[in-house]
Amino acid sequence: MLPIPRTTLTEMASAYRQSEADIRAAYAQLVTAEQRLRAAFQSESYTFALSRDRCDYTNADSTMDELKKAAWRALINKMGVKQAMSIKRANELEEQLSGKTTGCHSSCDKPKPLPEITEANILAMMEATFNSLPQMIEESVKEVFDWLRPSHWRLEYKTNQKSEWELMEKLILTGTVERGYSHQSPFRINYHRDQNMRALDNVFMMLDGRGIIKTHNGPLSDAIAASNGQGQTDYFEFKCFGNGNLHLKFRRMDLVSKLNAVAGGMRLKDAQHQEQAA
Repeated sequence: MLPIPRTTLTEMASAYRQSEADIRAAYAQLVTAEQRLRAAFQSESYTFALSRDRCDYTNADSTMDELKKAAWRALINKMGVKQAMSIKRANELEEQLSGKTTGCHSSCDKPKPLPEITEANILAMMEATFNSLPQMIEESVKEVFDWLRPSHWRLEYKTNQKSEWELMEKLILTGTVERGYSHQSPFRINYHRDQNMRALDNVFMMLDGRGIIKTHNGPLSDAIAASNGQGQTDYFEFKCFGNGNLHLKFRRMDLVSKLNAVAGGMRLKDAQHQEQAA
């Protein structure tokens, strides 16, 4: 079943195409009006430069490029595509939406351009996401385990000083939360950790046979934003601190055991193979 009704998809794609045509026509009219004024008044100054404030009316392509990014971002949020993605794929998508390559020098390839907004392209993105789900689940399990495993965190946190190949009951995650906007919501997830938290919730829900998260940010992020800094969800107990640390306690050790068996076992096997090869 489509997360957006087929009729709504058609309407959204049609509205975008019509709006693009209207915007381009309006820009052309503004350019014509400016040229007419300059010719009549013989002005060499910027007296009649209609585009001098914020928008370059001589370049509709630039404006439409930004509108396309905004439209795709809204569509992706409505489709729930990002919720299902692994961290790696979500970052790649974010690079497409922003038009910027993160954590990279100028020698890196530019992000792929976004496709035109048509019903066919929207459906194609949804189909590609659905077909990639098994692979993305495997990617997410590995990513979440690597993010959480004790060797990833600073050694002074005794809570994290356990086996490199398994997660224990408690963890301290550094640089994960930040101050919120109000006294009612004093903490929120750091923007750079949004997808990590989505993936964490997704992995535990999938290990529990409950599919993927149903909200944009996921239960854990939502609970933190709605709390006074501590609380719990079905899978986690949490406590937030002003230094950005998030203390996390697993409530379902049976699911942690599954995660250790799947991801930790794979990592241990890879390390053993590398040692044998050396």
